[in-house]
Amino acid sequence: MEFVEVLIKSIVENKDMPKVQVEREISPILDIFMKDILNNTIGNGNNSFEHIMSEFPIQSLKKEENKLTNRSVNIDNLYLKDRDTLVFIELKTDNTSYRIDQTIRYINLLNKINNQSASFCFEFLEKLSKESSKKDKYKIALRRIEEKFDLNQLKAIKKTQLVYIVPSKIQKKIEKESGITNIINFTQVSNINVKEYKNEWKIIAEYLKDLDEN
Repeated sequence: MEFVEVLIKSIVENKDMPKVQVEREISPILDIFMKDILNNTIGNGNNSFEHIMSEFPIQSLKKEENKLTNRSVNIDNLYLKDRDTLVFIELKTDNTSYRIDQTIRYINLLNKINNQSASFCFEFLEKLSKESSKKDKYKIALRRIEEKFDLNQLKAIKKTQLVYIVPSKIQKKIEKESGITNIINFTQVSNINVKEYKNEWKIIAEYLKDLDEN
C-alpha cells in the first residue's frame, strides 16, 4: 500500500471516532486540489480561482444589531474568482458539524460586503496584525497576501460567493435552510479531473466517496 493510500485511509476511517476532527486532517490535502475542485464544480474550467488565505479571520456581527464586533470567526478558505469575486469556502466532513446559525452569520457578513465592500474584512486582518496576541502570525499572513495581490483592489470588491463542501447527506438540508446553492458534495469532488498529482488523486478520490455518507 502506497503512503498516500495509508494516509487518506487513516484519515477517512477516523470519521466515526469521537473527538477526531477529520475536517482539520483532510483540509491540507484538499487544499492542494482546491483550484481543480472549484473549477470543475462552480467554475467555468478556465482556472480563474486564486488562493488568498486559509482560516481567514472575519469579524463577528452582533445578532441583535447586525453590527461588527471585535471578535472573529475563521472561515476555512478564501479564494478570489475572476479577480472580482471573493469566494468563502466552508468544509464539513460530518453532518453533525453543520449549524444554521453559523451559516446565517456568514451570509450576513457577505451581504455586508455586497452592500458596501470587502474593505472591513482586510482592515480587520490589518488590525489583528498589530493588536492580536498572535500578531506576528497575522503579519506573515498579511504579507503573503500583499505579495500576490493589490490589497486596495481586494478591499474594493463587492461580489461574494459562499461555498460549502459537504457530505451529500446534508446537502439538501443546507439548501433548504439557507438558500445556498453553491454546495459541492464529496461524490462530485471525487469525480473531478486534476491537473497535477493525478495518480495520487485517484487514490484519494476513492476514499473521499466514503465521506458522502458521513
